[in-house]
Amino acid sequence: MNYEEEVYEDLTPLRPEELQLIETDYTIPISDDLTTEVNYLVDSYFKIKRLEPEIEYEEQMQEYAEETIQAVLADIEIPTDDLEYLFMFVLNIEGLKNKYGNDTIFGQGNSEYSKESLYVRVEEYMQEYPELFCEPELYDMLFDIDPNLRNTPTYNRVLTYCYEDIIASGSVESLETILQLYKEGKPRAEEFVGKAEIPSESLDEFKRAFSLLTESQNPPKCIKKRFPELRKIIQEKYASDPELQQWEAQQVMADTKKKAQTYNIIKWAFLVFAILLLPVSWIFGLVLIAIWGIAYFTPFHDKISFLKEGKEAMNSTIK
Repeated sequence: MNYEEEVYEDLTPLRPEELQLIETDYTIPISDDLTTEVNYLVDSYFKIKRLEPEIEYEEQMQEYAEETIQAVLADIEIPTDDLEYLFMFVLNIEGLKNKYGNDTIFGQGNSEYSKESLYVRVEEYMQEYPELFCEPELYDMLFDIDPNLRNTPTYNRVLTYCYEDIIASGSVESLETILQLYKEGKPRAEEFVGKAEIPSESLDEFKRAFSLLTESQNPPKCIKKRFPELRKIIQEKYASDPELQQWEAQQVMADTKKKAQTYNIIKWAFLVFAILLLPVSWIFGLVLIAIWGIAYFTPFHDKISFLKEGKEAMNSTIK
């Protein structure tokens, strides 16, 4: 046995399925569907890249396979003939970038294929036509798209177009639509529940919007955040309406109870903390108890707006 044979005996060859990966001719398409083909090429590229061949032939074939895939992708033209297909194609390209991260295949580095990579060309195309997908015909398909493709720049841009179009009229119908989408758990609907206009040009219109926003006994946070706006409209325009007036009074009472509860919790929690501190540092504990007494049982109390308002709220709930 010569020296070269001894060296190769210490090397571990790739498994058959791994060897097949680097010996495949990637210039031959596996599908007529361009999206399927791109997925196949990119997935194969990263499988190959993760290999750690030890034999020189396998190292060379690994490098050749990677360069071949990059070259094939650089030659693929962006399918611009069909808007829906192009939309899904772009989402797929961006989804692959999210999945695999930065790499030469996505235009990173200074290789000969970086600037001509499919991802870079798609990105430049989107920058050139930023509102290309601002089309109602695409909106209907937005909520049926694979969740893995939703965290992409183009999907979120088009979703924003869709929601902005829905709420643009500022009508009761647009508010109802965005609330329904939120109830159905559609992506980012919560964000636009907070942006939808509350129509209030007429009492009838406002009461319809009011009913939509207050129909739940336990409203979610995004809807509850609209309550101050409802209250402001009632106070400024419709304070004489009995139903709205009653709801406004309930909100005032709820706020008062919450303020009183907060005041009470802070008052006694502070004292308990000071007492528990006595065994550790009796001086510091006594100082805190003294501060507590001054804050709550001297005229100084009413000079602090939080304490004064809290006490007033607590007294009003007792009456």
